[in-house]
Amino acid sequence: MLVAIIVLCIIVIILWCRYSSLLANQDARITKIQAKANAELERFRETDLATAKEQAIQFAQNEFDTWKKEHTEKERASAVKISRAVNRGLISEQFAPYLTGFEYNPKDAHFIGAPIDYLIFDGLDEGLLKSVVLLDVKTGVAKLNARQVQVKRAIDEGRIRFESFRPTSEMN
Repeated sequence: MLVAIIVLCIIVIILWCRYSSLLANQDARITKIQAKANAELERFRETDLATAKEQAIQFAQNEFDTWKKEHTEKERASAVKISRAVNRGLISEQFAPYLTGFEYNPKDAHFIGAPIDYLIFDGLDEGLLKSVVLLDVKTGVAKLNARQVQVKRAIDEGRIRFESFRPTSEMN
């Protein structure tokens, strides 16, 4: 029986040593597995962050491209509309003396273009000058520009005169 107790004690000691060794190995394995898991997690985070960044950049680029397309189309449409209005205005300026509603003899109207469109010598073609008129042709919702307002104000305030110029004959 003593031998059996000794054998049993030896077996318990061997098992205890083996168990301690397994625990030590287990701790080392857990540490190794945790390190590997942390490395994988970090790699996943970096990859996921890079993917998310790429997706965000792509989304922003798509949104910008859509906005740019819509904005460009609106701006082009607006530019075409304005261009047509300007062209209609320029044509109207040239043909104004021949259009219905023009109050003066077309022969008395002299196109200047800027800052006003016409200098009209009302009645001069018939031999009796009634008045001198500065006329600007406006279409749509167009208004007098700043220079035209200054010309109108000068006329309204009587700051207008007639002068003659005689160049000298010293030109070589």
